[in-house]
Amino acid sequence: RASATFGALYRLPPHEEVALLEMARAERPAQRKLDRRDHRELDAFRSARRKSNSELELESLIKQYALALSFFDRHKQRGVKSVSAMQQALDGLASEQARLDWLR
Repeated sequence: RASATFGALYRLPPHEEVALLEMARAERPAQRKLDRRDHRELDAFRSARRKSNSELELESLIKQYALALSFFDRHKQRGVKSVSAMQQALDGLASEQARLDWLR
């Protein structure tokens, strides 16, 4: 018999201790099946979450790439060779946002 410092099991009367251990032995296979099922569900959830995160990350990268391409296209179309040409182009735009977009 182990000392009482190891847990509540050893504080029980001997006949209850034996009954509890026998019940644990009898329930072990069913509990292991339940545990395996729970782990499969958790693994499926984590896999779906990883897939979802990967898809979101890929979607974000595609959007950033498309935005960069659009800015590059604008740069090629609206490029200027001097500061005065840039100033003239900016003066022709009505709003501050349009100027910022043009500068990008």
